[in-house]
Amino acid sequence: MNMKRKIILPILLFGLLSLTIFVIANNQGEYDQGYSKNVVCGNNVCEKIHFSIGQNETQVHDVNNQKITFRSEKASDGRLILHVNDLTSKAGQGMKDRNEELKSKYGFIVSSVFEKYKNPSANYKDLIVTGYDVQIKEKDYCPQDCMQELGKIYIEKGWNILSKGILDNLELESNNLNDNFDYKNDISAVYQYIPNLNKYILKKPAPTDKYGEKIYKEFVSKVGKSKAEEILGQNDKAFWVYSKKAATIYYQKSSIKLSQGVKSIKLFKGWNFLGFNEDFFEGRSSFSWDRIKGNCNYEKIYEFNPKSKEWISISPQENSSEFKNFFGMGMLIKVSNDCSLNSGETGESGGEINPPTLPN
Repeated sequence: MNMKRKIILPILLFGLLSLTIFVIANNQGEYDQGYSKNVVCGNNVCEKIHFSIGQNETQVHDVNNQKITFRSEKASDGRLILHVNDLTSKAGQGMKDRNEELKSKYGFIVSSVFEKYKNPSANYKDLIVTGYDVQIKEKDYCPQDCMQELGKIYIEKGWNILSKGILDNLELESNNLNDNFDYKNDISAVYQYIPNLNKYILKKPAPTDKYGEKIYKEFVSKVGKSKAEEILGQNDKAFWVYSKKAATIYYQKSSIKLSQGVKSIKLFKGWNFLGFNEDFFEGRSSFSWDRIKGNCNYEKIYEFNPKSKEWISISPQENSSEFKNFFGMGMLIKVSNDCSLNSGETGESGGEINPPTLPN
């Protein structure tokens, strides 16, 4: 019997040690992926926390120099409730509703709360909620510590050409990055230009038949549904945007980058509104349109000066570092054929608001 105990005890100790090492390694893996053990506003370090919490579990985390208690509780009606100090909320939209109070009381917000499930299946009734997956990202409430991840552009009162990524940032992050500018209230109109038709689809305010469905159907009938969807859905596009006021806009640099660089950009015969970003430089200190022309034949290239409301012609041969000033904005390109770019060494109120006419 003593011999068995001598054998079993080391096995148990080894098992506990292995479990401890696994837990430590697992936590360390989270931190190795860019997560921190705490987030502190004002230290010029862009930090984020990620942790999982199970049913009826309590955890304490350092957030903005405070010990914040997170507690997951299964209520009598079966719901799983998340408590953050004295604030209570369900996951998802409920947490968003509480973030204003969290920011006011404790100086931080919870970036995301996702329910964790046991035995997920196609039948949602079979899903059993076992806990929460919680993320707190400092850039959502203290963006000054994350300035290295941010870019900024200046927009003027009136018409501007902005890339799709900038608009996406304004819609999703205006409350966090741009406290003095609001997409809903400060932007009156957004138009997307449709190649092949020389017409616009109104994106904001909500399109009517005159600007939306009618033009879309005309576009589909001319180029086919697949090509129409391809053109309308491209992330490299730029839009006419009417702003009620001049402003400095901050945005996440990653949001305007292209997953496959300039080689993924397709231009269509006629005018194209193209969003501009650092992908066009491809690590170089300067840029020229000739270098990335691929099989495109440029007819005209313009920038729009929103201050003077003038079109400025750009030569394809012009090679300059000053093009960096256009990151996040858009340019107007006219080509004589459908083609692909590639890298290589070769009214404010009342009535209808209409964007400026294109250059002759």
